[in-house]
Amino acid sequence: MSDVSTTGSSDILSFKVIGMGTAAVLAVAFIAWVSHVAAGERLLREQARLNEMAAESRALCEKWGMPDGSPKHAACLADIDSVRANHQRRIAVDEEPF
Repeated sequence: MSDVSTTGSSDILSFKVIGMGTAAVLAVAFIAWVSHVAAGERLLREQARLNEMAAESRALCEKWGMPDGSPKHAACLADIDSVRANHQRRIAVDEEPF
């Protein structure tokens, strides 16, 4: 009779190990999937932000009398991009640890 109880407890132990292993593999797979989806969402938000900034730049240059396609309009867009790049650089410097 002791053989039957030993086999039963080892079966329970095996199922626990298999269950925990399966749970661990599923958890890792879920974390990988979530990070993949999050990366895609970040790219979409970044592209939307860039499109919005380009539309704002075009509207600002046109507001100040520089029609789209003119040399002044291209220079205006370049100036706005330069100001934004400098602003981003300043923010990055401020966020750096000492």
